[in-house]
Amino acid sequence: MGRDLIVVQIGTFANFVGAHYWNFQNELFGSAFGGDLSPESLYSESLRGSYRPRALLIDSKGSLGSRPQYHGSHQHVERVDLSWGGAASIHVQEKIEPTEFMKSIEDEASVEGVNAGLPERGLPFSEESVAYWTDYCKEVFSDRSYLQLDGTFHGHPPALFTTGQELVTTETEDDIVDAFRWQAEQCDNFGGVVTLCESDTGYTGVADSVLTALRDEFPGSPGITFGCAQRRRSPAKLHSGLNEAWLAAVCARLDQHLIPFSATQWDANTFQHFNLVDVFNPYYSSSTLAVGVEMASLPLRKKEQMSLLELVDRLRFAR
Repeated sequence: MGRDLIVVQIGTFANFVGAHYWNFQNELFGSAFGGDLSPESLYSESLRGSYRPRALLIDSKGSLGSRPQYHGSHQHVERVDLSWGGAASIHVQEKIEPTEFMKSIEDEASVEGVNAGLPERGLPFSEESVAYWTDYCKEVFSDRSYLQLDGTFHGHPPALFTTGQELVTTETEDDIVDAFRWQAEQCDNFGGVVTLCESDTGYTGVADSVLTALRDEFPGSPGITFGCAQRRRSPAKLHSGLNEAWLAAVCARLDQHLIPFSATQWDANTFQHFNLVDVFNPYYSSSTLAVGVEMASLPLRKKEQMSLLELVDRLRFAR
């Protein structure tokens, strides 16, 4: 079984978790602590000698903050038909300026063959001010990694899985499969899919459509899914339960091993040693879930690598 993996992140909170996860990889990349790890399991090397994560990042529109907004494999520009001749007004969203942290990352990434890293002066932003996962993600992804769903907007996830299913049109599904196929072509030996999914909202319906399409395109590929549930100030408990149950049913149908991670019951006393200042702040709660993803997936990234199929088999200890 192959060792090259592709990470699929579905939903805003899943991308918050994923941003921390990729930051971990970035820190380990080339460090003394990463000597026993194989970067090829998650990264593809370009002809210029730089490395790019093999990832597909599916999120709502407006979720990329100061980064260019993409739709499928191409930047999406909406056109408005004003041929009706009546009075019209145009409302333009104010440009979101990148943080000083992101500017430093982009400057470093512009150096050929160099992977971006933290500036020595630390984090030049307040964690409480983080509004987008791109505000603190150090990795630089390929433009073809991004896909923003029509019919959604940042901060307003689909409420129920049925709504999420409707967001994945035939055109969107083709975009997703094409982007994933392009990532798979970068693999020397494709080994499977690691999925991070926002599990308490309608993004589980998106995951249903996405994972089904990928299974049809790459039959027999092993997969593991991390369900990521966020602590919210006004949770819709009935919808959350239905969405999480739906993700479990989807994973069972597609033979994907599901590991549910949830911050929904946390309070100020949870994980005190992690100093979670605000359990409702996705920046903090996602960082803790990312530690779980990091540890659970560690055997997949070691030089003496365990295959994804073997890891899933060991996790399914109940027969």
